[in-house]
Amino acid sequence: ITGLVLCGGQSSRMGTDKGLIQKDGKTWAEIAHNKLTDLGIPVYVSVHSSQHHNYQDIFVPSTLIVDSLPLRGPLAGLLSAHQKLPQTDWLVLACDLPDMQPEVLKLLRQQYTNAHGYDCFVFESEGEAEPLCGIYKAVGLQKILHLFQQNELPKHSMKYVLDVCRTYLIPLPDDFKTTFQNYNAPEDLGRRGFGV
Repeated sequence: ITGLVLCGGQSSRMGTDKGLIQKDGKTWAEIAHNKLTDLGIPVYVSVHSSQHHNYQDIFVPSTLIVDSLPLRGPLAGLLSAHQKLPQTDWLVLACDLPDMQPEVLKLLRQQYTNAHGYDCFVFESEGEAEPLCGIYKAVGLQKILHLFQQNELPKHSMKYVLDVCRTYLIPLPDDFKTTFQNYNAPEDLGRRGFGV
């Protein structure tokens, strides 16, 4: 299993690259990277081509995976990573989940280890899947890539991937619900004490 920090979003509502927002002197991308590294796994960083020059100053360039498919959104990063390392199962963490707790990532990995016969492992909160912190196995990603290559993937959303694949939904404990707090606009940052 290998970690993948998703940084390739357009961040249009935020008005700035979310991965480069700082908390306690580290970028959100670095914070996510460190949390995955702490699990003792290799970690890559998914970026759009327009971001590559900024991120190669922060991370080892060889660990950057640039979107290589004509897709939009997080799925472009995930499938580009799958193309680069097609035998790899990916533990994905979006850079704009800076409140993610290590305990949540450990629980995710534990379910991946114990439950068999599934392609994807994600948390579910109040009936909604949380696709931007999950584990996506190589066999499921190959299925999605094949559909895309055959022009048979009608939606390019991560939630559609979960519908197509055999997905194991992990009930998110109440104590961890704040770890999935979204930060979409500058006013969200101000309320929570982040600096841009």
